[in-house]
Amino acid sequence: MIIADRRPWPARLLSQLDRHPDAFLARCLVPASMLWALAARFKRVLQPDLPLPAAVPSLGIGNLRVGGSGKTPVVEDLGRRLLAEGHRVAVLTRGYGSKGGGDEPGWMRDAGLQVHADKDRSAAFTHAEAAGATRMLLDDALQTRHRPRWTVAIVLDRDLADPPRVLPAGPAREAPSALERADFLLVRREATADIALPEAALGFRLEPEDFVDASGLVVDAPTGPALLFSGLARPESFEADAVRAGVVPVASWREPDHWSAGAQVGQSLLEFARTTGAEWILTSEKNLGRLAGLQLQLPLLALRSRIRWDDVQDPLARLRAIGIDI
Repeated sequence: MIIADRRPWPARLLSQLDRHPDAFLARCLVPASMLWALAARFKRVLQPDLPLPAAVPSLGIGNLRVGGSGKTPVVEDLGRRLLAEGHRVAVLTRGYGSKGGGDEPGWMRDAGLQVHADKDRSAAFTHAEAAGATRMLLDDALQTRHRPRWTVAIVLDRDLADPPRVLPAGPAREAPSALERADFLLVRREATADIALPEAALGFRLEPEDFVDASGLVVDAPTGPALLFSGLARPESFEADAVRAGVVPVASWREPDHWSAGAQVGQSLLEFARTTGAEWILTSEKNLGRLAGLQLQLPLLALRSRIRWDDVQDPLARLRAIGIDI
């Protein structure tokens, strides 16, 4: 498979360090990681937590890594379940510094969730409450100082036994001790064999389910060679899922997480597809809306994945059983 990796070099390097944590460069960067972790700890001391109002129940979903743990699908899954119970659900997000908040808001709105993008989560909370929200979900909540009523943290199964190094030697934003701020762990299973989890944890897998077009309709995927497009923190995970779903990829185009769409991207993508012999384009559900806006002259589908929770039909019931009454 031919790969066009358009991510900035730090992102590409971080992917390499994540796959090879014992590499010489990773070990050389450990002192810098120690300084980063120390700075993160001092920041929390200098900027103490600001609890959000208790008027509306709020649950924060965060992660230790810089991305790629499955946080956005978890937010969507829990949000859909709360909607099914009759709640008006708002997602509070910092917006990722891009106009409209990046890829996630459109995806969340398509699921029926309110989205309030603001770096000031207290302001977002106020807006959501005024809009009638009865439940709040905070995206990326482990590092924010605006503390929800409860917090769950998402980790990869391999990170339980072998925690990732802190930036810049690895993909962790903080030292593993940051997980102590979480009330519960959600563990994304990627290993073939399930590993034992802590008592206050629930496992899940993110599994390919079907293919959808830009209008959201489930369709059959073409049988010809495909170009994979990803704007994700861990594109390798999406590429592996595509193969598992029976797709035959001849090339992969990797953009940064929260990438910026533009006519030049669309033109370059089409030229790359023609050069590699791709007959259609497959992307993630998260990136579908933005990519569809480029009006590409090739069939465009998204691989829709769904969360499969360990041994339970309703993760909300599991959370409520331990006092997280969201």
